[in-house]
Amino acid sequence: MNKISNNKGFASILEVTITAIVFSIAAVGLISTITMVQPEATTSSKRLEAAYIGKSIMDELRANVDATTWFLTNTDNPLRTGGPFNQTITQDGVQYNVSYTITDVGGAARQMTMTIEYPD
Repeated sequence: MNKISNNKGFASILEVTITAIVFSIAAVGLISTITMVQPEATTSSKRLEAAYIGKSIMDELRANVDATTWFLTNTDNPLRTGGPFNQTITQDGVQYNVSYTITDVGGAARQMTMTIEYPD
């Protein structure tokens, strides 16, 4: 007996074309989503770097806390009240402008207010 074989190939050209179009649309959507997330990641890394810079400045000031120099008002005391005290720090090609003020809040307590600016 002869069997009639009805083999259609893998896929017709129309199916392959439609599949290619669907995958292209999905790829464009995925790539556009990734490129939209990229600027947020850059801004986030700058914000994180600014936080690290602020922490390092506070650590330097904290290392200078000493009972013998706490009440000195000369320019040698980095913890003297006043300000704003300004610094410019460049990290990974980005310029961070740091400004902080130290104020008395009563007794021997002091408060530091810090602002760090960086380009968007």
